[in-house]
Amino acid sequence: MPASTVFIWNELFENISVPAQASCTRAIRTAQAVVKDLGEEKAGEIGGLLRLSKCSTKNPERDAHSVLSKRLGLALDIPIRTISVTSEECEDSDTTHLEIQRLSLVDWASLLLKTNTWHILAGLLKPDAKRERCIWTAFWKAYETLEPAHPVFAMARSNQIDLSTNSANRKSVKKPYLKMKLNYKGHTYCSRMLAGVLPKRLYQDNDEVFQALLRATCEDARTMISDGVLSNTGDRHWIACLSTVGDWPFLQKAGGLTRTFNNVVKRVDQVASGICHWCDCGPDSLPFERFSTRRPDWMGTLFTTSPFLQSPASSVIPHAPGKLASTFQFDLFHNWHLGVGRNFSGSALVLLSDLHDGNVEERFAQVTIQYKDWCKRTGHSPIMSKIHKDNIQWGSTSEFPTGTWFKGGVTTNMVLFFEDCKDLSDEPLFRLAIQAAQAINEFLKLLYSSDVWLPPAVARRAAELLFRFLRRYEACARLAFQESRTLFVLQPKLHTLQHAAVVLLQRANASLEALNPLVFASQMSEDFVGRQSRLSRRVAPQQAIKRVIERYLQAAYSEFVASGYFVLPAARHDSLQSGIAERNDYPRCKSNSQSAPCMEVLHKELLTAAGVASLGGMMAVHGPWPSLEGLTSLEWACLAVVFTVARCLLTQKVMSPAQGRRPGALIVSKLVLLAAFTVGIELSLYNEWHGFWSIPWLPRPGPVFRLVAVIGICDACSVIGTTRLIQITSAAFGALLVPFHTVTLLPIESLNSSISVINWLGLVLCVTSAVMYFKARQSTAEHPAGYSTLPPH
Repeated sequence: MPASTVFIWNELFENISVPAQASCTRAIRTAQAVVKDLGEEKAGEIGGLLRLSKCSTKNPERDAHSVLSKRLGLALDIPIRTISVTSEECEDSDTTHLEIQRLSLVDWASLLLKTNTWHILAGLLKPDAKRERCIWTAFWKAYETLEPAHPVFAMARSNQIDLSTNSANRKSVKKPYLKMKLNYKGHTYCSRMLAGVLPKRLYQDNDEVFQALLRATCEDARTMISDGVLSNTGDRHWIACLSTVGDWPFLQKAGGLTRTFNNVVKRVDQVASGICHWCDCGPDSLPFERFSTRRPDWMGTLFTTSPFLQSPASSVIPHAPGKLASTFQFDLFHNWHLGVGRNFSGSALVLLSDLHDGNVEERFAQVTIQYKDWCKRTGHSPIMSKIHKDNIQWGSTSEFPTGTWFKGGVTTNMVLFFEDCKDLSDEPLFRLAIQAAQAINEFLKLLYSSDVWLPPAVARRAAELLFRFLRRYEACARLAFQESRTLFVLQPKLHTLQHAAVVLLQRANASLEALNPLVFASQMSEDFVGRQSRLSRRVAPQQAIKRVIERYLQAAYSEFVASGYFVLPAARHDSLQSGIAERNDYPRCKSNSQSAPCMEVLHKELLTAAGVASLGGMMAVHGPWPSLEGLTSLEWACLAVVFTVARCLLTQKVMSPAQGRRPGALIVSKLVLLAAFTVGIELSLYNEWHGFWSIPWLPRPGPVFRLVAVIGICDACSVIGTTRLIQITSAAFGALLVPFHTVTLLPIESLNSSISVINWLGLVLCVTSAVMYFKARQSTAEHPAGYSTLPPH
């Protein structure tokens, strides 16, 4: 079956590290202290503790990584690749040759395919190939209406790639089956993938290292859409990088943009120039301050002139002709929560403070009380313990107030809190601001409650709400100017909101689905960065990039396991707990669809022993069955139960390594007891052969035959369940079926009648098969890697 095509957004490169509770040095010293207290024998029973305690504190990162990642395999299996860059680290340094470590997008794709976690990209919790194809089909069908000239569709038509657009009977697929939710839930390690990290000193004053890393990642993206990657089944999968997202400074740096917010007029004598890489807005002829109209003058200039100083790194990735600038998407999170929203919140807080008496500090103290009461009443976390003029950079009434916080949640709280104060004043400016807050809150609520694609009616409603906010904000700024109050500052990010509103309205007018603007918002990526950047100082600065990536791979592996994407086998888990596992002992993880791990491998000697045992068993019982009548058959059934349970316990004991996880004897007995009784019932039924052969002449033979069939099915389930329980392969499966419980009848039968030579020969074959079997098991050649090195119990 052809593979699905995947889309991602390419947000790259922040200075991050991997979460850890402590430095490696501290972890090693703690392990050494625990080993000293417990002794090496007891400490050896705690997973990896003894090995960690033997690490050197002179190079703790290297040694800890060797234990956790290489020996225990507790890291994502992605190779760390290197690119060479010749650059200057800082202004006063000489030219140096740098080796920059990074993670490849191709390796990420290979890992997802190898571990059967490709479904993560479709937003599914477990693998479902058919549903994944339907989701990709629905996405690309909608995206083609948005960007019909994108090369990916021409490549699909020429059979260079597969967009999964040929799924059968689309009309029968229900909408929930195709749902595409925003990627905002779960741990960010499971939804964001690291490409590279850079210390600030390597990119703050010099772009060469950053651009080299960016070019390498963009080349990976080009490879993934042109060549793809093969899965274990031979299917080819592709990833299409459609957009670059991030805050405005990142877009400027990644694209080398010449039209950005930095061009906004800062002096009276400065000539206005373009501020938007999508259109020519910014000069006096197209001022960005006209941000509330539905038909802006800049519409005719969309993507008509290049905003690039030179060809950006992402130009190698296939994109719609003449619309490379459109792939650099505006980020609603930074444009609202950390942009216009902070400006609006600052002015709103000033309006609230004006409702109270006293000096500035006293007025804001009253606002703080109101805010905390609102948080308590609505269940919101305050985040900020106090509101004062420093929070909004309001040193004097001649300065525009704007929020100084860096948490988007504070902006959300402030605007919701301000809306809740709608009945406190009828002053015109206050009423306009309240209406603006109501519009933007409803707009964001609508987006967050919607899917990736907005139906035309929802897109129209969202556009109307956003335009309503922009009109009210413009009215607030005009009225404040008329009243000689420095409130509601006008900044270029208002223009980006106008772009979002125009796109939503255009899609709605065309009766087409619109892409949710939150698709390009980066708050989850900010969380991904924020969780870890605080800990980058825990690694040595000389190898910060390499150590940070290593820590990330370890932490991400842990989250993949916690989220259920990787399932540790029981044997692997206990081997790790014993501190004796090597990286290649057993598979480090298994996908949800793979089978349970095996304690032994398939071996022809084991199969031969099982075959001889089966043959011997049949020969041993050849001849007339014991002619037992009435309730005496119950005794034979009970004897069969005893032997069956004992056989399962013996098999489990012999076939499990001393360190392998296996339940206790009582638990195994409990699990197999009921099913073993079915074996006894079947045995007793067959032993009473006179009654058995008379079944066809019974008045109602059908129910009796069905009962026999049910008994046989229960017998099969018993064997399957026992095999799964003790985790053995098909080689031991044959040995498990050796009819020891039947062979035991032979000596008892010999007391009542003579036994034929064939019966005794079968018994000898059974004994011979046992010798063959245990001899084969002692051979280290059939053991998997690491099996024979396990220490004795």
